[in-house]
Amino acid sequence: MIVQRIMRCVLVVALWLPLLAVGQVGASPAQLQVCNQPARLTVGGTGRVTTVPSLPNRVRSYPGFNAPVTGQIPAGGVFTVTGGPFCEAGILWWQVNYSGGLGWTAEGDGFTYWLEPAGNVPPPPPPPPPPACALATRLTIGGQGRVTPGLPNLLRSAPGTASNSQVIGQIPGGGQFAVLSGPQCGNDGRWWWQVNYQGLIGWTAEGEGTNTYWTEPIYSGPLSCPGFLPSRLTAGATGRVTTVPNLPNRIRANPGFNANVLGQIPAGEQFWIANGPFCAENTAWWQVSYAGIVGWTAEGQANTYWLQPIAQTGQCAGSPASRLVGLVQGRVSPGTGSSIRLTPESGTVLATMPAGAVFNILFGPICGPSSQQLTWYQVEYNGTVGWTAEGRGGVYWLEPPVGGGPRLCAGSPPTRLIGLTQARVTIGGGPNSIRNGIESGVVLGHIPEGATFRIVGGPVCGPSSFHQTWYQVEYNGITGWTVEGWQNEYYLQP
Repeated sequence: MIVQRIMRCVLVVALWLPLLAVGQVGASPAQLQVCNQPARLTVGGTGRVTTVPSLPNRVRSYPGFNAPVTGQIPAGGVFTVTGGPFCEAGILWWQVNYSGGLGWTAEGDGFTYWLEPAGNVPPPPPPPPPPACALATRLTIGGQGRVTPGLPNLLRSAPGTASNSQVIGQIPGGGQFAVLSGPQCGNDGRWWWQVNYQGLIGWTAEGEGTNTYWTEPIYSGPLSCPGFLPSRLTAGATGRVTTVPNLPNRIRANPGFNANVLGQIPAGEQFWIANGPFCAENTAWWQVSYAGIVGWTAEGQANTYWLQPIAQTGQCAGSPASRLVGLVQGRVSPGTGSSIRLTPESGTVLATMPAGAVFNILFGPICGPSSQQLTWYQVEYNGTVGWTAEGRGGVYWLEPPVGGGPRLCAGSPPTRLIGLTQARVTIGGGPNSIRNGIESGVVLGHIPEGATFRIVGGPVCGPSSFHQTWYQVEYNGITGWTVEGWQNEYYLQP
């Protein structure tokens, strides 16, 4: 009898143990993990993504932030709750159906709710005030700027990114523009400037945050810096380290004698000038490119020049005579291809233009800084801006387009001043006005007939229906904008 009872107890235990094990294995993870944020949704009900913060919620194939993303629900988007909640890593997940798509989305982060019931939802709090524009501005009205190398900058019909501001175009990385007005603080917390890029007028952002710049000024600077001789160099041209004194020039990370040394340019060697001058420590500093090193170097000190300009004539020793001077377009010669580089000669290859490709000419010609002495032009092709060589020896890699190329600006004759550093007013047409802005700017002074002036920027197409070609110039200490001509009449000449 006792034996039978013992056998019955053993049999009962044997039957119950598997069931208890199954119950443990099948326990819901939501019961094994802790989610402290109270659930507000219910299966069979509707919910929506909160509008504060105004961000979308990702939908995943199963609960967890490591699960594949299958879609997203925008802020304010309404969905049906079909399952859940499932507690994973302290976060409650719900299975939802949004626009026919089924998946899992998180209710919050443990503190902030990302989802809320759709019925009887209290109105969201008012949006926070627009962020302050904290970036220090560097552009100036009447000056020129360019988009930093890399991504393009959008052009909009109005400042900011609100619904009244439509995208009307873009400026590629390296693309140059004229600054017409601004800045205005947009609803996105960025400074916006009205600019003219190749005849297209719109608003573009200078950057974002406190130290991220998407544009930079093309600094034409004063003709002389305090404590130093008048500058002789020009941005976009080439220069050379003087042989008297027979010493190398250091390239530094920033303007200033205490800035980190990146390299040096030996006496007699040539370099390309990217920007400047910048006045610091009683001298003029220029941003240059030499042997792949880009940095700042001093023009001299006190009464001594350490650098000297190299005259630009369209003829460089290593290339055939230039055929593109004064043109706004060119094309790659048949049977060849041509690389676009970040800087002349030693720059990184950004793109390759196939034979027959037509490109826009932005600047040039300049002679390359190395012993090859090739002729280089700054060009734009399919949104890529960089430098390409015209040819080598007696072989042309580039040529004028069929018909000699279009006019740069419809209201002026084809420009003849691209790539030049000096020009003069034609005789017989009277003096040319210098204005502080393009077309509608205040008259700052006049350049007499036959007078020679310095070109520091341009060309730029005027924003009005006249659509004339304008250059930024300097004459007798006055810097401003002057027009090249009207219809088929030239007011300026090389």
